[in-house]
Amino acid sequence: MNSAEFDTLATPVETLFSRGYKAIGLIACIFNENNELLLFQEKNNKNSLKNSGEWGIPAETCKYGERLRDTVARVFIEEFHVNSLDGVVFKQGGYFETNFIDAVGLARVIVLNCDSQVFRPAPELSTSSEISENEIMSSKWLCLEDALKLNLRRGMSEIIHDLSNRKPDLFDVNLVSPLATLLSGAIIHSLAADIVPTR
Repeated sequence: MNSAEFDTLATPVETLFSRGYKAIGLIACIFNENNELLLFQEKNNKNSLKNSGEWGIPAETCKYGERLRDTVARVFIEEFHVNSLDGVVFKQGGYFETNFIDAVGLARVIVLNCDSQVFRPAPELSTSSEISENEIMSSKWLCLEDALKLNLRRGMSEIIHDLSNRKPDLFDVNLVSPLATLLSGAIIHSLAADIVPTR
């Protein structure tokens, strides 16, 4: 798979609007070699979906004009605070779309695998920059069963249940692409408006 093919996995924004969705977000689910999911604990109350002390999967609201590769690249910069994607791979089939927050929003869910000895994000240690505010208090790797025991932010338990139901049949292990290859040519739309249309 190349970056252009990767972009086509996402349903066009116009099609999603025609189906009645009011917001579109991307959730980046990263599993290590022990099938543990990476979760972040929020540090501040930025908006109604992220409250201090709650846990969640790294996510960002999609922006107008973004391709799938652009949004994924922005998540790694703004949420993970990393520039290197070494050790992170996408296995074909590791993408799905699902209702989010009482069905008014759509979540574009990307499922990635990593070698945790190579990819070792520590966003809680990062400082804020002009384009990326550090909102993370702590992070941890957990199996899906244990992740559901956390104080999760709104909508995350549904995503984790969905992952649990899908994961055994999610991937084609014979079609694996380094994430860095799929994000080639990504553009960071830091100043564009979020995809939350006025109704």
